[in-house]
Amino acid sequence: MAAIVAGMSAPLLAAHPAPPRPDLPSCTADLLPRAEKAAIEEEYAQRTRADGRAAADAWLRAEARVLMARMERQRICTISAPDKAQAAPQTRAQAKKAPVGKDGTRCKRTRLENRNVANVGGGPMMMVLVPVCAD
Repeated sequence: MAAIVAGMSAPLLAAHPAPPRPDLPSCTADLLPRAEKAAIEEEYAQRTRADGRAAADAWLRAEARVLMARMERQRICTISAPDKAQAAPQTRAQAKKAPVGKDGTRCKRTRLENRNVANVGGGPMMMVLVPVCAD
């Protein structure tokens, strides 16, 4: 949950262009009261069981936006400036670029190949379709 709340600071920064106040901490899930955090975690678990993880994650992102905006209005925390990786998210055109071959040039023909990819969250490895050069 902390990662999602931290990731939400970039879009909210655009909505709130005021410079961050140095005397307040950056908004994180750790600043939520324990009772509220427990209620959100319980609701997330219930939504995960009922609607699936993708729907629960979407709900959590929306909830994080609301909570961060409220905490900033109450002057509990500030929405920190995003780093360059968050400031320029990948556009759809960038995401569809052809992969680069061994010689460093873009591939003219690609194919999808199943590859075993590690889960950065500590979960099991998963098979994912990855575009590879077919040249």
